Amino acid sequence: MIKRLILSLFLTSGLVLSSQGQTDKQNLISINDSVKIKNTIEGFYSWYGEIIKRNRLSKEFSPAFIKDKDGMTSLDFTQYKERLTRHNFTDDFIKRRMHDYNACLENLKTIPYETFLTYQDQDQLKKMDCDLASVYPWAKSIDSPDGAELLELYKLNKNTVEGKVRFFTKTPDGVKQYWGSATLTLIKFKVGWEINDIK
Repeated sequence: MIKRLILSLFLTSGLVLSSQGQTDKQNLISINDSVKIKNTIEGFYSWYGEIIKRNRLSKEFSPAFIKDKDGMTSLDFTQYKERLTRHNFTDDFIKRRMHDYNACLENLKTIPYETFLTYQDQDQLKKMDCDLASVYPWAKSIDSPDGAELLELYKLNKNTVEGKVRFFTKTPDGVKQYWGSATLTLIKFKVGWEINDIK
């Protein structure tokens, strides 16, 4: 059984305590790593919340509907992959996310692109499993977040940690209202920590 170790985000201490309350130097998450992980997670959600607020989600962070070489409709993942890579998601995670669009791709290939351009109703996209921007899977909610705060880290092994976040929205006067949570798995590579799962 993997011993789960909790990192208190009082980063000045830099200690991870075991369930018995004993420090195990081999199981510590360094202050440097914990700051990098915190910045990776919170930086992504800050950007994500901002593009939702500016109504740019479908333009900046969704696969794009395109005409394929046969004149039918398809999806272009170029920008989607680039954004995920920029925000430190693993290649494996990106492949899994793209796989989630397989049903949509299968449905689109039967629709001429010129016909698709006439679609006005969101329900038409839902029926094709192509309603790409009506929910916020990164926040596990139909509500959009303004950001997320990292609450704690669990070291699973030498190169794997889990981070628990809680989401928030801000009132007009800047007060954070908290709701919902998610757990992110990060893996350490030579280039640094990358997000490999969100649940």
